Parts: sequence; structure tokens; C-alpha cells
Amino acid sequence: MKFEQIADIYDLTFKEREKAIKEYACAEKIRKYVHSKLGYEVAEEEMIYLTVHISRVIRRTENGDKAN
Repeated sequence: MKFEQIADIYDLTFKEREKAIKEYACAEKIRKYVHSKLGYEVAEEEMIYLTVHISRVIRRTENGDKAN
């Protein structure tokens, strides 16, 4: 699954899609790290999960919200 498909799944606006590219790139780094350390292949569904949650953390940080 490509980034555009992931963005469509979550019905992201154009502005959010541009921002989520960086979050997806971060998730890709996590995928590579997990594979190199554990030999585990991160599935695309898991990449979506990572991307969404990385985006959420960034938004919270930008808004000054604290994690629970």
C-alpha cells in the first residue's frame, strides 16, 4: 500500500496529506529499525497505525497538550 492509499483511507485533507508525508517517513524509519533489530516485517496496516499516532503526538506537542 502506498502513502496515497493510506491518506485516502483516513480521508485526509490536502493540507493534512502534505503534513502526514513526514509522519509516514518517520513510521518508515521505525519499520526499518524494527526489521533490523527484530527481523520483523511491519505490515502496512501497522504503518497506518504508526503514521496516525505519530501525527497525533506531533499535533498534541504543537498544541501544548500533555500526554496522559
